[in-house]
Amino acid sequence: MITVEGNILSGNIAMWYLNNPVTADILKALEGKITKECWRYLIGKMCISEKNRRSGDECVHSAYERMSHDFGYVHSSLKRLVNYANSIDRIQSILPDIALEILNGQTRLSLADTIMLAKMEFKEIRNIIERVACEKTPVSKIISDQKALLKKPVRRGR
Repeated sequence: MITVEGNILSGNIAMWYLNNPVTADILKALEGKITKECWRYLIGKMCISEKNRRSGDECVHSAYERMSHDFGYVHSSLKRLVNYANSIDRIQSILPDIALEILNGQTRLSLADTIMLAKMEFKEIRNIIERVACEKTPVSKIISDQKALLKKPVRRGR
């Protein structure tokens, strides 16, 4: 288990658990010491490890039910947190610095915006993050603008 000191950033803690299993005891020890983005990421990673560790006849819903009692999330929220953790992992494989900024709370993105961002290409992600840092426009508007730029204009026929 990793110990948390004042100079360790939340993103570094989350990246340490990228390939290591997260347990409920570890999460309870980290509660209040990490950013909410990192907290969501680690709960998502815990759900993934619990889902992979379950017995053959146990359904995913019952594994999520066990975790919901410990942390107060409902099944659908846990599924969203799993998608969030997978999205952060994808962003981390493409642009590690941006993933650390998100997990450290330096770049503020909602859960849905992060999931949507992870589905984009390298250049698009970089452009959106640069615009988020410079503008006060909502992230969802920036993402929709970026998608509109990629669409080919409809050619007019004769």
